[in-house]
Amino acid sequence: MSDSADELLSKADALLSRWRGGLPPAQRDADYPVLTDVVELPAPVDSQTGWRQPTGEPAAAVAQPSAAQISAIEARVRQCVLEAIEPMISGAVADGVHRRLEETARQLASELTGKVSEDISELVREAVSRALEGELARLRGESHDAKRLEPLR
Repeated sequence: MSDSADELLSKADALLSRWRGGLPPAQRDADYPVLTDVVELPAPVDSQTGWRQPTGEPAAAVAQPSAAQISAIEARVRQCVLEAIEPMISGAVADGVHRRLEETARQLASELTGKVSEDISELVREAVSRALEGELARLRGESHDAKRLEPLR
C-alpha cells in the first residue's frame, strides 16, 4: 500500500479504538473487526448435501455444479416459490371461481325466470282462450236452444 493509504488506515484504527476504549477486553474482542483485521469467509455450502465444504481449498477452486445439481437446485427453488405463492394463488382462484359461479347463477336464474314467465303467460292465454270459446259455444248453444224452445205466437 502507499503511505497515504497506510496513514488513512491508521487514522481509522485510531478512531475505532477510541470508541472501543471503555470496553473490557472480552467485549472488545467480540466487537467488529478493525480495518486491518483479516476476515475469513465461511466455506461454501454444497448444494446437494447442504454441508459446508472443507475450508482448506480456496473458494475459486470449488468445482462448478453438475447438470444434475443444477436441476436439483431448480426443482427446490421452483418448489419453494410455489409453496410461497400457493396461498395467494388459491385465494385469487377461489375468488375468481366464486365470482364466475355467482354471475353464471344470476344469468341462469334470469333466463329461467324469463322462460317460466313466458310459459306461464302462454298457458294462461290458452286456458283463457279455451274457457272463452267454451263459454261462447255454451251461450250460442243456449241461444239456439232458446229460440227453439220459444213458444210460437
